[in-house]
Amino acid sequence: TTSKTQNPHQTARDNVRTKNLPKGVRKRILGHINEHERQSKLHHALFTEHPPAEAEEIPALYSAVRNLNQRTVAEVFSPPRASKRARLHQLHPGRAFDLLLGDAFLIKENRVRLLDHLRKTRYGLVIVSPPCTLFSSLQYLTLGKSKASLAEDIVYQVKLRKAIKLLHFAIEVCELQQEIEQRFVFEHPWGASSWNDIKLGQLMGKKGVMLARGDQCRFELCDQAGTPIRKRTGFITNCQHIFKALNVQCTGEHFHAHAFRKKALRAAEYTDALVDAILKAFRTCLLYTSP
Repeated sequence: TTSKTQNPHQTARDNVRTKNLPKGVRKRILGHINEHERQSKLHHALFTEHPPAEAEEIPALYSAVRNLNQRTVAEVFSPPRASKRARLHQLHPGRAFDLLLGDAFLIKENRVRLLDHLRKTRYGLVIVSPPCTLFSSLQYLTLGKSKASLAEDIVYQVKLRKAIKLLHFAIEVCELQQEIEQRFVFEHPWGASSWNDIKLGQLMGKKGVMLARGDQCRFELCDQAGTPIRKRTGFITNCQHIFKALNVQCTGEHFHAHAFRKKALRAAEYTDALVDAILKAFRTCLLYTSP
């Protein structure tokens, strides 16, 4: 008897599961394997010879995959947040790319690989939230140093250059989404110095790109005691529905807790209400033919 040849992708998955890897890294590697398997099946279906009956189904298969991708939400510089709630809005959860999941975007090869993946996959929506610590005015209070003194701090300047590189890569992701006529959301604190960056200004100057100013207390952001945290935030998007959903400010009917130290860490996390607002608006956007 001839033993059945095992699927090489399944063999790879089995090997990964036997390795002593951090949970997030294992999940990411398995995700790469699953994505490669899906792309391989699609490539085989589209570019190999088929009997006439099967050949008639190929355009429908390609169209189905493309439609699925247009309903898929991906995240860059973020653990899975939107992807965990996507199905609640009849959307498809996509990939999340973050340093905690093994994605080191200070490495050029990783940046190129992600851009290539986004260009081929054509996610309908990509949410981009690059690190903002080095652009925040609160860092001066945390570090106990003035802006002038940090300008002469070599170690700090190295960190700042790395933060700027990640910021510019985030902008590049948004520009790619704009180029392939898909949607994006870029998020940074409203008071961050990054808004003065020339490349970010160029992104906001593109046709169809809008800047929303949103107070996150409107999306249920609170401290552990339940006191609202305002955290005024800027959202750049090329989707009018998402712009309208996020361009909301505090009504002034409550006091705010200051987002400092531990509260600042809590404020860095997206609330379910904020994620739902983005996903609901994107779902509405899909009823139309343009962003």
